[in-house]
Amino acid sequence: MSFEGVNEDRFCVIINDHKHALTDYAFCSDISTSCEEKTRKFEIIGTTIHERKNLVRIKVDGGIYNGYHPIIRCDYLFQFEDKFSCFVELKGTDINHAVEQLKSSLKHITTKGKRYAYIVARNISPRKSTQKDKLVLMFSNKQFKASFDMKNNQMEKSINKLK
Repeated sequence: MSFEGVNEDRFCVIINDHKHALTDYAFCSDISTSCEEKTRKFEIIGTTIHERKNLVRIKVDGGIYNGYHPIIRCDYLFQFEDKFSCFVELKGTDINHAVEQLKSSLKHITTKGKRYAYIVARNISPRKSTQKDKLVLMFSNKQFKASFDMKNNQMEKSINKLK
């Protein structure tokens, strides 16, 4: 995989207290603004060509953590320079497990800038809004320091609002 035109030194993650340049994970990272699985999709919209060159999508489950690993983890991580990172879980219906995957990923992967945690699930009912409010508070605490959101099937976030 090529990172042509990208200053790769700016893209680092810390996994279990060890710093790794994303070039160490070229097999599981690329420059992309979206990820999808079955009917669920997450996308960062409104990006310029320059911003796309500086936005890296990392496959966490099956990528950084490949094969059997005792740590549960989210599906994807988007890192934009040192400005923000988005931890994304694309899920069927088990919201509780998705929450645990995001919590574990936020705990074990240290990134720079603002942090966001997102769940895109197949069936989030309107009655889950109370649960969503509780999750927004939980993810914003000192341990995770992340903004949280969840939606049915498709989520789009504007890069200008994430910065």
